[in-house]
Formats: sequence, structure tokens, C-alpha cells
Amino acid sequence: MSLFFVAAGHVISDETLNVCRRDCPVRRQCIRHSYVGGPDGGPIAGGYMGGFSLGQRKSLTLPQALERCDGRVRRGRPHA
Repeated sequence: MSLFFVAAGHVISDETLNVCRRDCPVRRQCIRHSYVGGPDGGPIAGGYMGGFSLGQRKSLTLPQALERCDGRVRRGRPHA
């Protein structure tokens, strides 16, 4: 779990991102949870979830994040 929650100013490794983006069978659920799984029913305030950092999630709506998850938007690190 600590692989997905790095200290502020640090970047998650490409190897860990690949686990999310290529190998994770629950990526869509993880992305959804990151937007509504916080204590108040809002976003989770930290961590990489579904292959997206908090900054990336803040810049995308949930439908946009799911589109990227499904490959309907270019691959690679999403821009924050």
C-alpha cells in the first residue's frame, strides 16, 4: 500500500504505475473510489489511485479519468 502513497513532492515509480495501468483488475473501481471514497463522500486527499496522482485527479472529472482508464485518451502519464 505504501507504494501508492508517496511523500509530498515525490513521484511514484513507473513500475508501480504499470501495476495500476496494465495489471490491475479493479482499476475503474479504484478511480471511482478516489473521487467519492473520502470521509465526507468526496475525493480521497492523497495517494495514487487508478494510476492517477491527486493533482491529476483534481484536473480531471471522473468521466475523463475513466476515459483515460479505458484507453480512449492517449496513454502515458496524464498531465496534471
